[in-house]
Amino acid sequence: LRPADLKAVPQRNSSHYADALHFANQVVMKRGIELGVGGSRARSFLYKTPLLIEEGIRTIIKTGLAPVEVVKPKRVNLTSSTGKNVSANPDIGISDKPILVGDVKYKIQTKDWRRADLAQSVFFAVAYEAPKSLIIDFENEESKPNGDLQVSKILVSALGWDASSEADPEVSAEKLIEEVREWLGKSSIKFVSELTSS
Repeated sequence: LRPADLKAVPQRNSSHYADALHFANQVVMKRGIELGVGGSRARSFLYKTPLLIEEGIRTIIKTGLAPVEVVKPKRVNLTSSTGKNVSANPDIGISDKPILVGDVKYKIQTKDWRRADLAQSVFFAVAYEAPKSLIIDFENEESKPNGDLQVSKILVSALGWDASSEADPEVSAEKLIEEVREWLGKSSIKFVSELTSS
């Protein structure tokens, strides 16, 4: 690092680094910044952490399931009768023919299914003609597993990354990989369609 580096200005084709460069300069110069009125102008930016989390979970599953293929599936575009486009874009695609889809939710698992997440998971499965769909979110000390749910011919399963205060990330990763392995071996749940009274 040389003093002149602090005055570097990104070229036009790398102008998207301007915010990061400005922030890095603040850190390197050890400037204490706080929100308030002051003598210098400053700005901040929001880093999209959900994308980072999705990539991390996908990479962990890919490494743990090798040589099984784990990818970010290509977007499926659907067109309505009025010409409006709707896209399906799950975070995880496992195997091929048929591809099994999964979605990473940047949320803490609750004791009940979240209807919007469940509906999206079923939508992804239908769009990709997948027999199974997976929701991966995070669990803490108060979470209760949601398990498996059969929606018509689609098996939807909810798994969680252990993010409790005492959790070890390596143990959480191994647990998630093992749960995904078990999920891959599951088939449709058998339900009793009629109850006969005695």
